Amino acid sequence: MVFCAAEGFQHFSREYDIGFPHNVELKCNSDEVKANLRGLKNRPGSTRPADITHLIRKKPPTYPNIVEMIYALTSKKYYLMVNLVMQKPIDTMVSELRQGKSISKEQILRDMRTKAEDPDIVATSSVLSLKDPVAYTRIVTPCRSIACNHNQCFDAASYLQLQEQAPTWTCPICNKPAPWEHLALDLYVNDILNSTPQDVEAVAVEPDGRWHIQRDQDGSTRNTNPTPSDDDEDDDDDLVEIAGQTDHRLKVEALTPHSVRTPPLSSREDSTVPSASRSASRPSKRPREEVIDLTLSEDDDDDDEDDQPAPKQPRTGGTPSDPSRPRSAADRFISFQTFHIPVPSPSQHLNKINPSL
Repeated sequence: MVFCAAEGFQHFSREYDIGFPHNVELKCNSDEVKANLRGLKNRPGSTRPADITHLIRKKPPTYPNIVEMIYALTSKKYYLMVNLVMQKPIDTMVSELRQGKSISKEQILRDMRTKAEDPDIVATSSVLSLKDPVAYTRIVTPCRSIACNHNQCFDAASYLQLQEQAPTWTCPICNKPAPWEHLALDLYVNDILNSTPQDVEAVAVEPDGRWHIQRDQDGSTRNTNPTPSDDDEDDDDDLVEIAGQTDHRLKVEALTPHSVRTPPLSSREDSTVPSASRSASRPSKRPREEVIDLTLSEDDDDDDEDDQPAPKQPRTGGTPSDPSRPRSAADRFISFQTFHIPVPSPSQHLNKINPSL
């Protein structure tokens, strides 16, 4: 591990905040050390030492490992130190905490009763949370600093994981210093955790030290997701009735175009089902009476004449009676599509010219 500190510390002092220059480049055997060398903003001492274990060369044994630090844009002097350390796993440290210092249950009850008997203090019941203030999970190993005056605890494993990322070593509840040497196991909270179910998140503590699980007026345990009441069941019944009305409206909207009956029209476009379905499914830019279906055969026309009145026949003359009247698009379309001029044979043509032939 590489430790760094600025000038100004006392010589032969055992504790000092780790701090690297702002503009710094750290190398080990000409390889750049990729680590967070700044820590938290405005929190001195929150910088971790740089780990260079993976850059150290162990063979040959006499190989010289060189650590370099290059920094600029500062007038301060910085001192560098490389130490060989042993890193303990968090589980090991939690086990040591359980076997180490502890705050007895009798001592906590004695302090609580002393505060309750003080005539200048009006003691009332308080809520003790069984969730860690950092991880928001149920506490497994309740601990706090011996300098803390509150009964609220935090989980030891969550606290050590937080210090591994940014070593502030302060209590997450009161912000007092809580170094590893001052952490202790709270036996009073530990007894509450062992006596309550896993789904209980808080208990009510009386001034004399007695505690009980918080319950509602109906006697049920207060949880984050309460069970529905009778009023909620009535609301569900109302929702069922409304849902029945909504279902009736949905049946009308679910009808297909083939199930909708449209009244017959006098135009020839309604004589076939496809044309009627297309006109019902999409809006037409032109009026309905100007659309004429010319795809029918003569047999279909004969069948339709029995059921429907004969449609209006368009003019078959080459020109309209009034030459000045402009011809509509429907007339031009009809004359172009349905007007057939028979070509006479040569014998018929000669008979018209000279009937004696």
